[in-house]
Amino acid sequence: MLEISGLTTRYGGIVAVDDISLSMAEGQAVAIIGANGAGKTSLLRTISGLLRPASGQINFAGTGLTGRPAYGVARQGILMVPEGRQIFGALTVEENLRLGQRAAVARSTAPNAEMNKVFALFPILAERRSQYAGQLSGGQQQMLAIGRALMGRPRLLLLDEPSLGLGPSVVAQVFAALKALHQEGLSMILVEQNARLALEATEFAYVMERGRIVHQGPSVAMRSDPLVIDHYLGQAAGG
Repeated sequence: MLEISGLTTRYGGIVAVDDISLSMAEGQAVAIIGANGAGKTSLLRTISGLLRPASGQINFAGTGLTGRPAYGVARQGILMVPEGRQIFGALTVEENLRLGQRAAVARSTAPNAEMNKVFALFPILAERRSQYAGQLSGGQQQMLAIGRALMGRPRLLLLDEPSLGLGPSVVAQVFAALKALHQEGLSMILVEQNARLALEATEFAYVMERGRIVHQGPSVAMRSDPLVIDHYLGQAAGG
């Protein structure tokens, strides 16, 4: 489904993503773990078109996406839930969700049905559909950010630190929703500060250090891998 080869992204003279190659199948959930500054967020931003790569190729479902703008990548079905949520606080919950429909283009024929699915996944959003998004709690804003992406009918959902700043009970709700979406067949790439959560929610994982992939394997094996245990499990590993 997604094939990345030789991908390099620079910020000025700094190499944030360094000659990365990875692949994932349709319906798969993949974790990207690593220490703060490893380049995980930069990788997601490059895939989503927010950063332009210096070199390498990104192919999605047989279509080359290298260098396409973010709106073009979104229209192909790759949608991102960014770190920090980036919801529109001055708009209502429903207005934020309606904005998410713009990425769907031809993939959505029943926008109200999509909204009903979001409300079924996160009932609190249905209760607060007319409330300004800026008045929501942090956990509710994260649910709204995920819901907004789902309104675009993603074929691949990119999630950047979905548990960041949330309490344990809200994290549990958010990850239960993500697992339910994955069980329905949604493909995901998850960058997550809590490596244990990330490995429990995915089938395959890549470890990044200094912009490069240094370790990879099935998530279940990673959970018992001494290298991963020593460096990441039980520690916060931010983007």
